[in-house]
Amino acid sequence: MANLCNLSSPPQMSIKCENSSVTELRIMGDKSVKVSEFNGFAIPNQTLSGSFSIDSFVTTLTRLTSLKVLSLVSLGIWGSLPGKIHRLYSLEALDMSSNFIFGSIPSEDI
Repeated sequence: MANLCNLSSPPQMSIKCENSSVTELRIMGDKSVKVSEFNGFAIPNQTLSGSFSIDSFVTTLTRLTSLKVLSLVSLGIWGSLPGKIHRLYSLEALDMSSNFIFGSIPSEDI
Protein backbone atom coordinates (compact mmCIF):
# COMPACT_ATOMS: atom_id res chain seq x y z
CA MET A 1 0.00 0.00 0.00
CA ALA A 2 1.33 3.45 -0.90
CA ASN A 3 2.22 5.75 1.97
CA LEU A 4 -0.94 7.81 2.32
CA CYS A 5 0.90 10.32 4.51
CA ASN A 6 2.74 11.63 1.43
CA LEU A 7 -0.36 12.19 -0.69
CA SER A 8 -1.84 15.59 -1.32
CA SER A 9 -5.53 15.32 -0.46
CA PRO A 10 -8.45 16.76 -2.41
CA PRO A 11 -10.86 18.99 -0.44
CA GLN A 12 -13.20 16.03 0.20
CA MET A 13 -10.46 14.06 1.96
CA SER A 14 -8.33 14.64 5.03
CA ILE A 15 -5.45 12.40 6.09
CA LYS A 16 -3.56 13.01 9.33
CA CYS A 17 -0.42 11.13 10.28
CA GLU A 18 1.90 10.67 13.23
CA ASN A 19 5.36 9.18 12.71
CA SER A 20 4.49 8.29 9.08
CA SER A 21 1.42 6.30 10.16
CA VAL A 22 -2.14 7.27 9.26
CA THR A 23 -4.06 8.14 12.42
CA GLU A 24 -7.06 9.90 10.88
CA LEU A 25 -8.88 9.39 7.59
CA ARG A 26 -11.87 11.54 6.69
CA ILE A 27 -13.70 11.30 3.36
CA MET A 28 -16.77 13.45 2.75
CA GLY A 29 -19.26 12.92 -0.05
CA ASP A 30 -21.78 15.41 -1.38
CA LYS A 31 -24.30 16.10 1.40
CA SER A 32 -26.39 18.29 -0.87
CA VAL A 33 -27.54 15.27 -2.89
CA LYS A 34 -30.97 14.10 -1.75
CA VAL A 35 -31.97 10.49 -2.29
CA SER A 36 -35.72 10.05 -2.13
CA GLU A 37 -35.77 6.26 -2.21
CA PHE A 38 -33.02 3.69 -1.77
CA ASN A 39 -33.54 0.23 -3.22
CA GLY A 40 -30.18 -1.37 -2.40
CA PHE A 41 -28.42 -0.49 -5.64
CA ALA A 42 -25.89 2.20 -6.49
CA ILE A 43 -27.52 5.46 -7.51
CA PRO A 44 -25.72 6.89 -10.58
CA ASN A 45 -23.64 10.02 -9.88
CA GLN A 46 -24.73 9.99 -6.24
CA THR A 47 -23.22 6.92 -4.61
CA LEU A 48 -20.19 4.67 -4.91
CA SER A 49 -20.06 2.14 -7.72
CA GLY A 50 -22.29 -0.90 -7.40
CA SER A 51 -19.12 -2.99 -7.36
CA PHE A 52 -17.82 -1.23 -4.21
CA SER A 53 -17.50 -3.69 -1.33
CA ILE A 54 -17.51 -2.32 2.20
CA ASP A 55 -16.14 -5.68 3.35
CA SER A 56 -13.08 -5.41 1.09
CA PHE A 57 -12.65 -1.75 2.03
CA VAL A 58 -12.56 -2.57 5.75
CA THR A 59 -10.03 -5.34 5.03
CA THR A 60 -7.83 -2.73 3.34
CA LEU A 61 -8.27 -0.32 6.25
CA THR A 62 -6.99 -2.94 8.71
CA ARG A 63 -3.55 -2.30 7.22
CA LEU A 64 -3.70 1.16 8.80
CA THR A 65 -2.74 -0.14 12.23
CA SER A 66 -2.56 3.32 13.87
CA LEU A 67 -5.94 4.54 12.56
CA LYS A 68 -7.79 6.27 15.42
CA VAL A 69 -10.42 8.30 13.56
CA LEU A 70 -12.36 7.09 10.52
CA SER A 71 -15.01 9.31 8.96
CA LEU A 72 -16.79 8.16 5.79
CA VAL A 73 -19.71 10.57 5.48
CA SER A 74 -22.26 10.87 2.64
CA LEU A 75 -20.50 8.41 0.35
CA GLY A 76 -23.49 6.25 -0.51
CA ILE A 77 -21.98 3.25 1.27
CA TRP A 78 -24.62 0.59 1.72
CA GLY A 79 -24.86 -2.75 3.45
CA SER A 80 -24.24 -4.05 6.91
CA LEU A 81 -21.12 -3.14 8.85
CA PRO A 82 -18.65 -6.03 8.45
CA GLY A 83 -17.69 -7.99 11.57
CA LYS A 84 -14.03 -7.39 10.79
CA ILE A 85 -14.48 -3.73 11.78
CA HIS A 86 -13.12 -4.92 15.14
CA ARG A 87 -9.74 -5.52 13.48
CA LEU A 88 -9.25 -1.76 13.53
CA TYR A 89 -7.70 -2.13 16.98
CA SER A 90 -6.65 1.53 17.41
CA LEU A 91 -10.00 2.97 16.25
CA GLU A 92 -11.50 5.43 18.74
CA ALA A 93 -14.05 7.27 16.58
CA LEU A 94 -16.15 6.05 13.64
CA ASP A 95 -18.54 8.27 11.67
CA MET A 96 -20.43 6.68 8.79
CA SER A 97 -23.40 9.04 8.88
CA SER A 98 -25.53 9.82 5.84
CA ASN A 99 -24.90 6.42 4.25
CA PHE A 100 -27.12 3.36 3.87
CA ILE A 101 -25.70 1.17 6.64
CA PHE A 102 -28.20 -1.21 8.19
CA GLY A 103 -28.23 -3.86 10.89
CA SER A 104 -26.58 -3.92 14.27
CA ILE A 105 -23.00 -3.15 15.20
CA PRO A 106 -21.17 -6.48 14.99
CA SER A 107 -20.00 -7.95 18.27
CA GLU A 108 -16.32 -8.72 18.64
CA ASP A 109 -15.39 -12.36 18.05
CA ILE A 110 -13.79 -13.76 21.18
